[in-house]
Amino acid sequence: MKTMYSPVAVALLFIAVSFEVDLPCPYRCTCEKDYYYTNIDCKNKGLTVCPSYFPTRSSYIYLQDNQITTVQQGAFQNLEVLFSIYLQDNEITLIEQGAFQNLSNLGKIYLQDNEITTIEQGAFQNLRGLYKIYLQNNLITAVNGTLQGLTSLSYV
Repeated sequence: MKTMYSPVAVALLFIAVSFEVDLPCPYRCTCEKDYYYTNIDCKNKGLTVCPSYFPTRSSYIYLQDNQITTVQQGAFQNLEVLFSIYLQDNEITLIEQGAFQNLSNLGKIYLQDNEITTIEQGAFQNLRGLYKIYLQNNLITAVNGTLQGLTSLSYV
């Protein structure tokens, strides 16, 4: 027996599969979306922690000039097109293991002008595209292999 599928049912299934549901803009932030990417502006919003979610197609995340103290494990997970994260001028003292892991397109991280004393090993795990980390004006005394495996890194 041959099964026939209604053209309307096939079209609806195609639309449902192609439609990508995205996360909303984080609270207190503004998001500017173009055709494919989203820029997240959370500058100077009085944040003490990184937002717990970002739209999937986030390409630039601006979190500078807040009171963030820790960059938690998985803070930027599943952001496949993320290119730059701006975290300068916060009160960051700790970057946890896995904070920036598996962000294959991440090219730049701005962490200058914080109070960073500790970057846990594995904080920058699997960042094949990372070529610049700005760490000046912090309280770091040792990196202990933290930057190991960052093959594209050309500026620290």
